[in-house]
Amino acid sequence: MKRLDELFDVSYGSKLDMNKMVAATAKTGIAFIGRKGGTEELSGFVEEITGLAPYPADFLTVALGGSPLAAFVQQRPFYTAQNVAVLEPVDPKMPLRHRLYYAMCIKRNAWLYYPLGREANRTLGTIEVPDEPPEWVDDCEIPSAEGLQRSQLPPVPLGNAASWPDFRIGELFSVSKGKRVTRANRAPGVTRFIGASQNGNGITDLVDLGRASLRAASRFPTTATVSAGPSTKKSRSLHATM
Repeated sequence: MKRLDELFDVSYGSKLDMNKMVAATAKTGIAFIGRKGGTEELSGFVEEITGLAPYPADFLTVALGGSPLAAFVQQRPFYTAQNVAVLEPVDPKMPLRHRLYYAMCIKRNAWLYYPLGREANRTLGTIEVPDEPPEWVDDCEIPSAEGLQRSQLPPVPLGNAASWPDFRIGELFSVSKGKRVTRANRAPGVTRFIGASQNGNGITDLVDLGRASLRAASRFPTTATVSAGPSTKKSRSLHATM
């Protein structure tokens, strides 16, 4: 095992306040990294500050407060908020897979810290991580959005929208009614549970709905659902173990 500061140079970020900066778009601005966790900790985009160069892409950021030890490899130049550490690999040739692995190792230590209490400001560099990533890390596939916007089939001419007729949902889909299943009647499993969510294709849980759960669910009123086919949502992540 090695201390984190043996593998990375640890600095404490730009220490900026986003509300005092000029907002920008993703195309023209610099990424602003906060400490809220999720979505690479991205809070938005701001204009570049004259005389203050942003950190380069491929450095790691680690939240010290807010969502302690939420760690990400940034994909574009960035500034940071208060209480966000920046980790630069001592070896500039460290592969992206290895950087992602160490980011996940850092996250696994989050249980040691909590907001407004024991934060990682002084002890981040002392966290111990493996000397080298295991061999399986080099075999992992890094998810990519490349090609997602490319159509698999040739474009279909839609004609004049003013000439489009009205239609009923039932003419396009088979509408069925689903059974309401409360959390109390669900057990963890591998079946995708669809809820009233606008995110993740509506998938809110992975459950095991055995016969007992289905019998219990039948006592509740039904709700209408519309299905256009099976979900194609997939999750591919590089998972680290300590």
